[in-house]
Amino acid sequence: MTTPNQELLAELLLRWEELRDKGQDTPASELAKDHPDLVAELDRRIGLLKKADWLDRSFDDEEPPPPGPSDPDPTPKTPHRLLRDRYRLDELIAEGGFAQVFRAYDRELQRTVAIKLPKSSRLESAEAFQAEARRVARLKHSGIVPVYDVGLEGSTCFIVSEYVEGGSLADRLTHHEATAEEVIRWTIEIAEALEYAHLNGVIHRDVKPANILINQRGQALLADFGIAQSASKSGRFAPSLGTLRYLSPEQLEGKPSDHRSDIYSLAVVLHEGLTKRLPYSS
Repeated sequence: MTTPNQELLAELLLRWEELRDKGQDTPASELAKDHPDLVAELDRRIGLLKKADWLDRSFDDEEPPPPGPSDPDPTPKTPHRLLRDRYRLDELIAEGGFAQVFRAYDRELQRTVAIKLPKSSRLESAEAFQAEARRVARLKHSGIVPVYDVGLEGSTCFIVSEYVEGGSLADRLTHHEATAEEVIRWTIEIAEALEYAHLNGVIHRDVKPANILINQRGQALLADFGIAQSASKSGRFAPSLGTLRYLSPEQLEGKPSDHRSDIYSLAVVLHEGLTKRLPYSS
Protein backbone atom coordinates (compact mmCIF):
# COMPACT_ATOMS: atom_id res chain seq x y z
CA MET A 1 0.00 0.00 0.00
CA THR A 2 1.30 3.44 -0.90
CA THR A 3 2.21 6.01 1.75
CA PRO A 4 -0.67 8.38 0.82
CA ASN A 5 -3.14 5.53 1.25
CA GLN A 6 -1.61 4.62 4.61
CA GLU A 7 -1.97 8.22 5.76
CA LEU A 8 -5.55 8.35 4.52
CA LEU A 9 -6.37 5.10 6.36
CA ALA A 10 -4.88 6.54 9.54
CA GLU A 11 -7.06 9.64 9.19
CA LEU A 12 -10.17 7.52 8.58
CA LEU A 13 -9.41 5.35 11.61
CA LEU A 14 -8.97 8.45 13.75
CA ARG A 15 -12.30 9.73 12.47
CA TRP A 16 -13.93 6.40 13.31
CA GLU A 17 -12.55 6.54 16.86
CA GLU A 18 -13.79 10.10 17.33
CA LEU A 19 -17.28 9.09 16.21
CA ARG A 20 -17.23 5.99 18.40
CA ASP A 21 -16.38 8.15 21.42
CA LYS A 22 -19.63 10.01 20.64
CA GLY A 23 -21.56 6.73 20.54
CA GLN A 24 -21.62 6.31 16.75
CA ASP A 25 -20.36 3.04 15.26
CA THR A 26 -19.85 4.24 11.69
CA PRO A 27 -19.26 1.51 9.09
CA ALA A 28 -16.19 1.56 6.87
CA SER A 29 -18.33 1.83 3.74
CA GLU A 30 -19.67 5.18 4.92
CA LEU A 31 -16.35 6.55 6.15
CA ALA A 32 -14.53 5.64 2.94
CA LYS A 33 -17.37 6.19 0.49
CA ASP A 34 -15.11 8.45 -1.57
CA HIS A 35 -12.32 5.85 -1.55
CA PRO A 36 -13.95 2.49 -2.33
CA ASP A 37 -10.57 0.83 -2.80
CA LEU A 38 -9.86 1.37 0.92
CA VAL A 39 -13.15 0.08 2.33
CA ALA A 40 -12.03 -3.53 2.81
CA GLU A 41 -8.77 -2.62 4.56
CA LEU A 42 -10.47 0.02 6.68
CA ASP A 43 -13.13 -2.49 7.72
CA ARG A 44 -10.42 -4.98 8.68
CA ARG A 45 -8.60 -2.44 10.84
CA ILE A 46 -11.81 -1.30 12.51
CA GLY A 47 -12.45 -4.94 13.39
CA LEU A 48 -9.00 -5.19 14.98
CA LEU A 49 -9.66 -2.07 17.06
CA LYS A 50 -12.96 -3.50 18.27
CA LYS A 51 -11.22 -6.69 19.33
CA ALA A 52 -8.83 -4.57 21.42
CA ASP A 53 -11.65 -2.83 23.32
CA TRP A 54 -10.59 -4.64 26.49
CA LEU A 55 -7.54 -2.35 26.59
CA ASP A 56 -9.81 0.51 27.58
CA ARG A 57 -11.21 -1.29 30.60
CA SER A 58 -10.00 -1.67 34.14
CA PHE A 59 -9.73 -5.19 35.49
CA ASP A 60 -12.65 -4.22 37.73
CA ASP A 61 -14.96 -2.85 35.04
CA GLU A 62 -17.16 -5.92 34.85
CA GLU A 63 -20.42 -5.39 36.66
CA PRO A 64 -21.18 -7.80 39.52
CA PRO A 65 -23.79 -10.46 38.74
CA PRO A 66 -27.42 -9.59 39.54
CA PRO A 67 -28.75 -10.79 42.90
CA GLY A 68 -30.21 -14.25 42.98
CA PRO A 69 -33.92 -14.90 43.51
CA SER A 70 -33.29 -15.94 47.10
CA ASP A 71 -31.71 -12.60 48.08
CA PRO A 72 -34.15 -10.95 50.51
CA ASP A 73 -33.01 -7.37 49.86
CA PRO A 74 -30.88 -6.87 46.74
CA THR A 75 -30.67 -3.10 47.32
CA PRO A 76 -27.60 -2.22 49.40
CA LYS A 77 -27.64 0.54 51.94
CA THR A 78 -27.55 3.83 50.09
CA PRO A 79 -24.75 6.28 50.83
CA HIS A 80 -27.45 8.88 51.56
CA ARG A 81 -28.42 7.00 54.70
CA LEU A 82 -24.83 6.36 55.72
CA LEU A 83 -23.57 9.93 55.31
CA ARG A 84 -26.69 12.00 55.85
CA ASP A 85 -25.58 13.44 59.20
CA ARG A 86 -22.77 15.50 57.69
CA TYR A 87 -22.59 15.12 53.91
CA ARG A 88 -25.28 15.67 51.31
CA LEU A 89 -24.66 13.68 48.14
CA ASP A 90 -25.71 15.85 45.21
CA GLU A 91 -24.59 14.09 42.04
CA LEU A 92 -22.89 10.90 40.88
CA ILE A 93 -19.96 12.20 38.81
CA ALA A 94 -17.96 9.02 38.16
CA GLU A 95 -18.38 5.28 38.49
CA GLY A 96 -16.13 2.34 37.82
CA GLY A 97 -16.05 -1.30 38.72
CA PHE A 98 -14.45 -0.50 42.06
CA ALA A 99 -16.15 2.65 43.35
CA GLN A 100 -18.56 5.52 42.86
CA VAL A 101 -17.59 9.19 43.20
CA PHE A 102 -20.15 11.82 44.20
CA ARG A 103 -20.12 15.57 44.21
CA ALA A 104 -21.29 16.33 47.73
CA TYR A 105 -21.78 19.12 50.20
CA ASP A 106 -20.13 19.22 53.63
CA ARG A 107 -22.77 20.72 55.89
CA GLU A 108 -20.39 21.27 58.78
CA LEU A 109 -17.72 23.18 56.84
CA GLN A 110 -20.15 24.43 54.18
CA ARG A 111 -18.12 23.50 51.12
CA THR A 112 -18.41 21.27 48.07
CA VAL A 113 -16.38 18.06 48.24
CA ALA A 114 -15.91 14.80 46.35
CA ILE A 115 -16.80 11.55 48.12
CA LYS A 116 -15.56 8.18 46.94
CA LEU A 117 -17.48 5.11 48.03
CA PRO A 118 -15.80 1.79 47.18
CA LYS A 119 -18.20 -1.01 46.35
CA SER A 120 -18.23 -3.47 49.23
CA SER A 121 -18.08 -6.44 46.87
CA ARG A 122 -14.70 -5.20 45.61
CA LEU A 123 -13.01 -4.81 48.98
CA GLU A 124 -11.03 -7.58 50.62
CA SER A 125 -11.01 -5.57 53.83
CA ALA A 126 -12.68 -2.24 54.62
CA GLU A 127 -10.27 -1.77 57.52
CA ALA A 128 -7.26 -2.29 55.24
CA PHE A 129 -8.65 0.17 52.72
CA GLN A 130 -9.27 2.72 55.47
CA ALA A 131 -5.73 2.33 56.80
CA GLU A 132 -4.29 2.83 53.32
CA ALA A 133 -6.53 5.86 52.73
CA ARG A 134 -5.20 7.41 55.93
CA ARG A 135 -1.65 6.99 54.65
CA VAL A 136 -2.62 8.80 51.47
CA ALA A 137 -4.38 11.52 53.48
CA ARG A 138 -1.02 12.38 55.04
CA LEU A 139 0.36 13.36 51.62
CA LYS A 140 0.46 17.15 51.46
CA HIS A 141 1.54 18.40 48.05
CA SER A 142 0.22 21.06 45.69
CA GLY A 143 0.04 18.47 42.90
CA ILE A 144 -2.04 15.91 44.84
CA VAL A 145 -5.78 16.27 45.42
CA PRO A 146 -6.02 16.65 49.21
CA VAL A 147 -7.99 14.13 51.26
CA TYR A 148 -10.17 15.81 53.88
CA ASP A 149 -11.69 12.85 55.69
CA VAL A 150 -11.71 9.06 55.81
CA GLY A 151 -14.64 7.26 57.38
CA LEU A 152 -15.82 3.76 58.18
CA GLU A 153 -19.43 2.96 59.08
CA GLY A 154 -19.98 -0.73 59.58
CA SER A 155 -18.46 -2.43 56.56
CA THR A 156 -18.71 0.68 54.37
CA CYS A 157 -15.83 3.10 54.04
CA PHE A 158 -15.61 6.41 52.24
CA ILE A 159 -13.02 9.03 51.31
CA VAL A 160 -13.76 12.76 51.25
CA SER A 161 -11.47 14.91 49.12
CA GLU A 162 -11.33 18.30 47.44
CA TYR A 163 -13.75 18.75 44.55
CA VAL A 164 -11.82 19.88 41.45
CA GLU A 165 -14.12 21.66 39.01
CA GLY A 166 -11.94 21.80 35.91
CA GLY A 167 -12.37 18.21 34.74
CA SER A 168 -9.70 15.67 33.86
CA LEU A 169 -6.89 15.33 31.36
CA ALA A 170 -8.94 12.54 29.79
CA ASP A 171 -11.70 15.07 29.05
CA ARG A 172 -9.19 17.46 27.47
CA LEU A 173 -7.67 14.74 25.28
CA THR A 174 -11.08 13.46 24.18
CA HIS A 175 -12.12 16.93 23.03
CA HIS A 176 -8.66 17.86 21.67
CA GLU A 177 -8.42 20.78 24.09
CA ALA A 178 -4.82 20.24 25.22
CA THR A 179 -1.80 21.73 23.49
CA ALA A 180 1.59 20.02 23.48
CA GLU A 181 2.95 22.72 25.79
CA GLU A 182 0.13 22.13 28.28
CA VAL A 183 0.57 18.35 28.19
CA ILE A 184 4.30 18.71 28.89
CA ARG A 185 3.70 21.16 31.75
CA TRP A 186 1.01 18.97 33.31
CA THR A 187 3.25 15.90 33.02
CA ILE A 188 6.03 17.73 34.85
CA GLU A 189 3.60 18.74 37.61
CA ILE A 190 2.37 15.17 38.01
CA ALA A 191 5.95 13.84 37.96
CA GLU A 192 6.80 16.14 40.86
CA ALA A 193 3.72 14.97 42.76
CA LEU A 194 4.65 11.33 42.15
CA GLU A 195 8.20 11.92 43.31
CA TYR A 196 6.85 13.35 46.56
CA ALA A 197 4.50 10.38 47.02
CA HIS A 198 7.28 7.90 46.30
CA LEU A 199 9.62 9.56 48.77
CA ASN A 200 6.86 9.12 51.34
CA GLY A 201 6.48 5.44 50.56
CA VAL A 202 3.27 5.55 48.49
CA ILE A 203 2.90 4.12 44.97
CA HIS A 204 -0.13 5.24 42.99
CA ARG A 205 -0.44 2.24 40.63
CA ASP A 206 -3.19 3.76 38.44
CA VAL A 207 -1.71 6.81 36.74
CA LYS A 208 -3.88 7.64 33.71
CA PRO A 209 -5.51 10.73 32.14
CA ALA A 210 -8.77 10.19 34.04
CA ASN A 211 -6.86 10.45 37.34
CA ILE A 212 -5.15 13.70 36.39
CA LEU A 213 -7.46 16.61 37.18
CA ILE A 214 -7.00 20.13 35.83
CA ASN A 215 -8.20 22.86 38.17
CA GLN A 216 -9.53 26.26 37.15
CA ARG A 217 -6.03 27.74 37.39
CA GLY A 218 -4.79 25.27 34.80
CA GLN A 219 -2.76 23.23 37.29
CA ALA A 220 -2.61 19.43 37.12
CA LEU A 221 -3.41 17.44 40.25
CA LEU A 222 -3.06 13.71 40.78
CA ALA A 223 -6.25 12.11 42.09
CA ASP A 224 -7.64 8.73 43.08
CA PHE A 225 -5.06 7.08 45.25
CA GLY A 226 -7.86 4.62 46.02
CA ILE A 227 -5.77 1.68 44.85
CA ALA A 228 -2.48 3.12 46.05
CA GLN A 229 -0.29 0.77 47.99
CA SER A 230 2.38 1.56 50.52
CA ALA A 231 5.81 0.77 49.13
CA SER A 232 6.74 -0.93 52.38
CA LYS A 233 3.63 -3.08 52.64
CA SER A 234 3.59 -6.69 51.52
CA GLY A 235 0.04 -7.67 52.50
CA ARG A 236 -2.74 -8.80 50.19
CA PHE A 237 -4.61 -5.48 50.12
CA ALA A 238 -5.16 -4.73 46.44
CA PRO A 239 -8.68 -3.56 45.68
CA SER A 240 -7.86 -2.93 42.03
CA LEU A 241 -5.03 -3.47 39.59
CA GLY A 242 -5.18 -0.34 37.52
CA THR A 243 -6.22 0.21 33.91
CA LEU A 244 -4.78 -2.13 31.30
CA ARG A 245 -3.65 0.32 28.66
CA TYR A 246 -1.48 2.25 31.16
CA LEU A 247 -0.10 -0.68 33.17
CA SER A 248 3.62 -1.34 33.31
CA PRO A 249 4.92 -4.73 32.11
CA GLU A 250 5.54 -5.94 35.67
CA GLN A 251 1.95 -5.10 36.65
CA LEU A 252 0.59 -6.97 33.63
CA GLU A 253 2.70 -9.98 34.63
CA GLY A 254 1.44 -9.85 38.22
CA LYS A 255 4.86 -9.03 39.63
CA PRO A 256 5.49 -6.60 42.52
CA SER A 257 5.38 -2.95 41.45
CA ASP A 258 7.40 -0.03 42.70
CA HIS A 259 7.86 3.66 41.88
CA ARG A 260 9.09 2.78 38.38
CA SER A 261 5.63 1.40 37.56
CA ASP A 262 4.14 4.87 38.10
CA ILE A 263 6.87 6.44 35.96
CA TYR A 264 6.10 4.02 33.12
CA SER A 265 2.38 4.81 33.30
CA LEU A 266 3.06 8.54 33.29
CA ALA A 267 5.23 8.08 30.18
CA VAL A 268 2.31 6.37 28.45
CA VAL A 269 0.11 9.34 29.40
CA LEU A 270 2.70 11.77 27.99
CA HIS A 271 2.97 9.79 24.75
CA GLU A 272 -0.81 9.76 24.35
CA GLY A 273 -1.09 13.46 25.15
CA LEU A 274 1.48 14.45 22.54
CA THR A 275 0.60 12.01 19.76
CA LYS A 276 -3.09 11.23 20.47
CA ARG A 277 -2.03 7.59 20.26
CA LEU A 278 -0.98 4.92 22.72
CA PRO A 279 2.62 3.68 22.30
CA TYR A 280 1.37 0.13 21.71
CA SER A 281 -1.65 -1.02 19.75
CA SER A 282 -1.73 -4.65 20.89
